[in-house]
This record gives sequence, C-alpha cells and structure tokens, in this order.
Amino acid sequence: MDVEPIEFNQARLSAFRRCRRRFFLKYRSDKPLLERALTLADRDWDAARLGQRFHLCMERLARGLPMQSVANGLPTEQAASLTKAWDYRCSLRADQFLTEYDLTIPFDHWLLTARADLLARCSDGTVTIVDWKTGANTNADRLRRSDQARILPYVVLEASSSLGWNTVTASGITLVFWFAQDPDHPLHLPYSQRQHEQNRSNLASIMDMIDGLEGEEAFVRVPDDPATVDTVCRPCEYIHYCERNPTSAGPVQPIDYEEEDLEAVWETFDFSLD
Repeated sequence: MDVEPIEFNQARLSAFRRCRRRFFLKYRSDKPLLERALTLADRDWDAARLGQRFHLCMERLARGLPMQSVANGLPTEQAASLTKAWDYRCSLRADQFLTEYDLTIPFDHWLLTARADLLARCSDGTVTIVDWKTGANTNADRLRRSDQARILPYVVLEASSSLGWNTVTASGITLVFWFAQDPDHPLHLPYSQRQHEQNRSNLASIMDMIDGLEGEEAFVRVPDDPATVDTVCRPCEYIHYCERNPTSAGPVQPIDYEEEDLEAVWETFDFSLD
C-alpha cells in the first residue's frame, strides 16, 4: 500500500502516542476547528509567547547583537534568565555553534525532522545539543523518556556527515536540557550507540504502524473512560469530532507544549528578527 510520505518529528510522534485519532485529525485530514476549540487553544498562548520570545532573544545574541539591546524591555526576571542562558552557551567553548538549527534526514520513505535550539561542536568531535526550557526541571525522568530525548540526538548523529562533522560518534553526543528557572542544574543526557540503534528500531516500528493504518476509523480514539476523557480529550481541540463528554467541572488542563507542534501558535505572533 502506497502512503504519501509526510514529515515526521517529535511533536507528531508525541501526538500519535497520545491519541491516534487526534494524530489523524491534526495531520492527515482537512477538518476545520470549531470556535470552541480555538477558544481552548487560547489558554496557553502566554506561555507559548514567553518561550518563543526567549528563543528569539538567544538567536539575536548569536547574531552578535549586544545583550543590553536584546534584553531591553524584558521583565527583570526574564532578562536575568537570558543572561544566564548566554553565559552557559559561552561556557561550552565550542569551535562551532549552530542556533535554532533545522535538520532533516531521510528515514525510509519518510522525512524525519528536528530543530535544535543550539548545537555546539568541539574540535575533538564532541557535540552538545542544548534545549532551552523556560520553566523548571519538575520531572527529570519524564524528560529522559521523552520523544525529544530520542529524536534530537538520533537526527543530529544521522545528519552529522552532511554538516561535515565526520568524526562525530553517538558516545560523543550529549543532550542538555537547560532550565531558566533552575539555571545551575541543567540535565545532561549522554548518548550511546546502543541508544541510537534502539531509537532507530523504535522509530521504524512506529512508522510501519502508521503506514498500516488507512482511513480515519483505523486511527482509534483513546478509551472512553472518565479519567482518560478528562485528561486527554478535554483539552483536545478536536473533541467535538469524537462525541466525548468530559465529566470534570474544573479548569481544563493545558496540552503539554513541550510535546506539541507549535507552528500554528508561532504563526499567530509577529516576532520579526529585523
């Protein structure tokens, strides 16, 4: 069965793991969102704006703009976090830095993509991947198991030769989660060849699974039990297509934007670098 290739990334992998029906509706259908869903999506735009502003400030600094200019107008706490993040970047003492760098590799008939907030390569062939987090480290185990921790180092290693980094090995790669609210305690995750092979196998299994699904009904919904409906369906922007009725009357828990695709959110804001 021929399936039209699509780009695959950490956000789409997370969406498929969370709910296969939502994956279909979000990435493989053209069904529109209703007004209620758009209103629900509004709830986390402040957090999204904060994260995007931080990343763009780091990109401006990497282009050579002075800290005083870049941090001008930021709240004191955000300006302090930005300074500490830049200090951390400088402490890496790498020979080459790539900021907000997009990587794409072929994976069978798919295209596997990833964006690194920062790639720092040293002359000895080691590479540090830094992911800036604007919050605190509230769950290190979850980050270790996250799709982001799997896909980022995998794609960096597979793309290293195209970058001219011919001496890079899996054991020479480290993924670092740096936290604006806990800057002195970044989370370091060394990579390995064994992890690389496991990641390749896991990705191939998931992509084969998606290839084998045809039509909306094949992308099954999550179980219709109250706990799942409240935690997975209630914040979903496609809930009106699934006839689910959450029972909780409390506030809607936000979708985890560390695992979600924010492209639609970013397009809403005007963050010009000029």
